[in-house]
Amino acid sequence: MTNIDGNTHIFGVVGNPVNHSFSPYIHNLLAAKLNINMAYIPLAVKKTNVDHLIDSLKTLNIYGCNVTVPYKVDVIKQLDVVDKKAILIGAVNTIKIVDQVAYGYNTDLDGIKKALEKQKVNLEGKTVLIIGAGGAAKAVAVMCGDANVKKLIIMNRTRKKAKELCETIKKSYEIDCEDASYEDTHIFGECQVAFQTTSIGMHPNLLSSPIKEPKYLSKLDFAMDIIYNPRETRFMKDMQEMGIKTINGLSMLYNQAISAFEIWQDITIDYEISELVYRDFVNYLDGLVD
Repeated sequence: MTNIDGNTHIFGVVGNPVNHSFSPYIHNLLAAKLNINMAYIPLAVKKTNVDHLIDSLKTLNIYGCNVTVPYKVDVIKQLDVVDKKAILIGAVNTIKIVDQVAYGYNTDLDGIKKALEKQKVNLEGKTVLIIGAGGAAKAVAVMCGDANVKKLIIMNRTRKKAKELCETIKKSYEIDCEDASYEDTHIFGECQVAFQTTSIGMHPNLLSSPIKEPKYLSKLDFAMDIIYNPRETRFMKDMQEMGIKTINGLSMLYNQAISAFEIWQDITIDYEISELVYRDFVNYLDGLVD
């Protein structure tokens, strides 16, 4: 890893808690591979202190940070400039500070997009199901708008949240968007791609899935679960048993980190280096499991 000296630029991940985050490993490994003098550290911030976050970063001359739960929305009002996509999604997960000006971005959008590109999944003209209506669902919905999907179905336990997200998307994109509840299984048959964006099925709840009757999704071509622990959720296993191609959220996690790093350093990371670091990251995770 990078040697720390008087010229080291400090970056980090802000949230509460942050001790579980894999971001320090990814970013410090990237810095080492690219010979960039920076250090990336966890920055646990209490809820009572979050209103002063951006001023604190500026005071400490921190060059940028990622923002994780529960502060992706709270930081927006403190920023000097916010990217249009981040405003549409309603959440910021990447901050860059240049000459005391704080810029906000959402790289979750890039993370999902790059994960799909790697799998050669094209959403244009498709009917897409989004399970959930939280922050990750918003990023997926905006990506679907950008991809010019034929129809978007947003399904959520609280239907009101699904309806609100539909209204947001319809204001910015000329696509058909329909809200639904988990009981509306009759609409599953028209979907070709599904994104599972809730925390249902995350470790340690390995037997849980938001879809109780997966047979209604048998016509899917592709399904993504944004959870990456475990590597295969109950939802993914149910899809695989019907012959549907699936991926988890690990590639999304990694690629949103790549996009953040590129924003901070004003570079484009070479594909070969990106893949090399990704393999190293996966090996590191495998070691944790072992």
